[in-house]
Amino acid sequence: MPLSSVLLVDDSAVMRMHVARTLRQAGYAGLTITQASDGEEALQHLQAHRFDLVISDLHMPRLDGLELVRRIRAAGLDVPVLLVTAEGSARKQTEAVVSGVTAYLTKPVTPDQLREKIEPLFAPGGTA
Repeated sequence: MPLSSVLLVDDSAVMRMHVARTLRQAGYAGLTITQASDGEEALQHLQAHRFDLVISDLHMPRLDGLELVRRIRAAGLDVPVLLVTAEGSARKQTEAVVSGVTAYLTKPVTPDQLREKIEPLFAPGGTA
């Protein structure tokens, strides 16, 4: 299944623009990218639309990235979630995986790093 729609969640508009640009540089120029500024807004988008991938920051107001993932999984949605964060501790990565995160990247993110995490999800036999 090709990647065509992404929900990009970060409380920083600058970071959302950076990740969107990095996705295009990684070869995903034709994507439909929907943006949300926090987990609550992301859940509203997820109730209204289907996405191939969610890329979320960890630390956000109102509803952080881990709680967003927990609620996505509790709702029965199997959309892959890539968590992008400045916090690279092993404890936080373990907590993310236990919460249902599909992949984890530490900021700053390069196009190659995004491609390395995304391509396996959408390759034949991938988890998407």
